[in-house]
Amino acid sequence: SKHAINNITLWGTEEGKILGWEAPHLLNDSASNNYSRNTIIAPTCRIELPSKAFVWCLHVTSTGELISGDSLGNIIIWDQNIRTPIQYLCHHKADILCLSLDPTETIMAATGVDNCVVFLGKKDNRWVFLKEHREHTH
Repeated sequence: SKHAINNITLWGTEEGKILGWEAPHLLNDSASNNYSRNTIIAPTCRIELPSKAFVWCLHVTSTGELISGDSLGNIIIWDQNIRTPIQYLCHHKADILCLSLDPTETIMAATGVDNCVVFLGKKDNRWVFLKEHREHTH
């Protein structure tokens, strides 16, 4: 998965890492003509998950809050300045494949392979569980 913040493009990896590169280093244009397309550049940002889970999805809010969904069913809210988790939300039983926020960024929906949509709301600057919806089970 891929997202951007402050001119840094972020990727989630299968090794439990969120890596970021400055945008000019990713482009082969006048801003980065010192680099060839084959040059491997070290990431300018590296965040490690506490467990080695695959980072399936990322979302960056307009205020810079970084949210990740992983293969263990965790939603993690990150403090980007010190690159540590500030909140864990564990309402899924399996991989989270998609995170989406409403336009006001006060309601989040997360879904994954457990066939469940979990709705979270922002209250007093923290994310809280609102409800879950399971369409059907097998």
